[in-house]
Amino acid sequence: MTATLVPNIVPEDCFLRKLPAGLSLVQRMKFDALRVAASMVGLANFRLMNIALHICRDEQLKPSNTSMAVLQLDAWSIISHCHTIREILSSFEFSTAEIAAFLAATKQVSEVRNAQQHYQDQFPNRSNKRRKTTPLYGALAWTYAKEPPPITGLYLVTCWSGAMLEPKMAVNIPNPCGQALRLPIGNLHLQAFDYDIDLQKLTDEVSSLVQHLNTCVADLIREELDKFADTNNIDKAKVHANAAADLFMALWVEVK
Repeated sequence: MTATLVPNIVPEDCFLRKLPAGLSLVQRMKFDALRVAASMVGLANFRLMNIALHICRDEQLKPSNTSMAVLQLDAWSIISHCHTIREILSSFEFSTAEIAAFLAATKQVSEVRNAQQHYQDQFPNRSNKRRKTTPLYGALAWTYAKEPPPITGLYLVTCWSGAMLEPKMAVNIPNPCGQALRLPIGNLHLQAFDYDIDLQKLTDEVSSLVQHLNTCVADLIREELDKFADTNNIDKAKVHANAAADLFMALWVEVK
């Protein structure tokens, strides 16, 4: 299928952007942090897909050093912020089947993030490894369809930053067989520290989580706030009032 990318997976009218004042400050902070982290996952995925397309189409499969750095930056940004989402969800005093499923499906994200956080301690062990390993900062792989559908072929792209100094290197070539193919860029994976993370699927998981929070979880919270207002004889409009807002400020300072 032809993928239409959007830079933000948190809708403008999302519950996470309009947190009710009736929630405690800690609860609002957690939901607000979820919103920011999910937004950064969506934007990083958007930029990652676009830089992959730029490398294939504009740079004609000869990436510049800047493009290679951007690939790593955005891939690891998805990992980092998804890990943050997992940590926040795990701290909630409630759960749902969908939240539990998200945590189970993304377990490897936290594992590869933790490995990357301490990679500098692994230099001696990695240099002495007998079995094959992935590049230090991981490898990125994706498919590229040069033509619009129906396609007659695909490029299978694999790349990584860093010199091949380690004794044994092993990186998988992307295999789109039997998978839903997104065009023109698809099947984007990060391979690092013995893990193979499907970044497309991971971003979809985060997007589905946002939808769940915006519907089922939001409805549950509104119901609980209504009960709280009725029990304590409080105006419902006050407990449901929006207590979340972004801030942008620009001050003009005259220099004489």
